[in-house]
Amino acid sequence: MSNCRPLLFTLLFAWLAACPVKAESTGWSIEPGTDDPRYAVVQPVATNLNISAVALTCEDTGTVRVLQLQIYRTDDGPLRAKAALAAPMKDEPRAALVIDGRVFPVSPMFADTYAVLADGSEGLFAKLSSPLVAALQSGKAMTLQLDLIAEPHGQSTAFDGEAVVPLADAGGRAAIAAMRRCIGPGGVPGARLARLRH
Repeated sequence: MSNCRPLLFTLLFAWLAACPVKAESTGWSIEPGTDDPRYAVVQPVATNLNISAVALTCEDTGTVRVLQLQIYRTDDGPLRAKAALAAPMKDEPRAALVIDGRVFPVSPMFADTYAVLADGSEGLFAKLSSPLVAALQSGKAMTLQLDLIAEPHGQSTAFDGEAVVPLADAGGRAAIAAMRRCIGPGGVPGARLARLRH
């Protein structure tokens, strides 16, 4: 594995350290110091989950670039609702992205330090589909919905966690456009990245 991926993590973690979770989002931030930014990150404006930031990242599969939506936690524990720390977790969690009332079912996947929400794949790499990326660009706000907690026997499934992210305001339009340019025809693939595990 090349050192590109650890460097991206280092930059994101540096941003998180400099921008601790607040009651209100400070807006979208695009990777600084480069003409080819690989991530844009924002704090949710509201959430009941242990989420510190949501990142839209431009990932290199080795042949093409794809976009991923990555969720970074406030602690080392599993992604969960802050009010349900001791609740048993589901073996097969569910997730959806709601953009201006339009629902996009997505699959939650978990790496060691973050989670990914995606509705498509490029080989073994999770990615956001073109319709979802277009909705992100034109939308006003996105709500991440997650069903993480195991329901008691006989109880219907329900989403138990959510996070609201601005898309049209707080620099969202420019940030999403920058990530779309990263995966455009001008994107030059680089080293192969680590695969995510379900």
